Amino acid sequence: MLSTWQQISHVPAFLTPTHEILIISKAFPWSIIIRAPAGSVITCGAIFEGLHELLQKHIEDSEWAIVALDKTRREAIEKAAKSRQEKDTDKRLKRIDWLGDTPMFKGLERDEEFEKKRHLPGSASVTETWVVRFGKAVMVIMYLLSSWEFRDTFPSQTRVMIQPHAYTSTCYVLRLPVTYY
Repeated sequence: MLSTWQQISHVPAFLTPTHEILIISKAFPWSIIIRAPAGSVITCGAIFEGLHELLQKHIEDSEWAIVALDKTRREAIEKAAKSRQEKDTDKRLKRIDWLGDTPMFKGLERDEEFEKKRHLPGSASVTETWVVRFGKAVMVIMYLLSSWEFRDTFPSQTRVMIQPHAYTSTCYVLRLPVTYY
């Protein structure tokens, strides 16, 4: 069985051919531009790899200054770092720690109002700007189903959390909460 990464890393991230995107967030101050290689389009894998690379960088002194006087925010970052450092040999603060207890990727969304406020005046604009969402880590079982498999597998009255897959029009993500006994 293929892993979720193997199934979707090569899949185009958007319905329309997209060659460059800007990703911003309400959760952190950084932005990232992802560009597709010549003759290609942005894939799901490129987005995940770009976010991973961004969030694995160390927090710089000037970035730390943003939260230095905010005790609650600073403590949340330090708590996340302590938890991460139990599994990671790198003891410096990383940008992923900035997310505190909400490091789980929850998707990309459009928010034109936030985009206008967040855009640095005088900087070049990118046609495709998306806001990345993060949330608390929740263990779920995910299945990628084509629209036909979805219709055949789950009748309309089934009560599970089902979302149209953010990356294609014909794929659905089925999230089933894991029950602990």
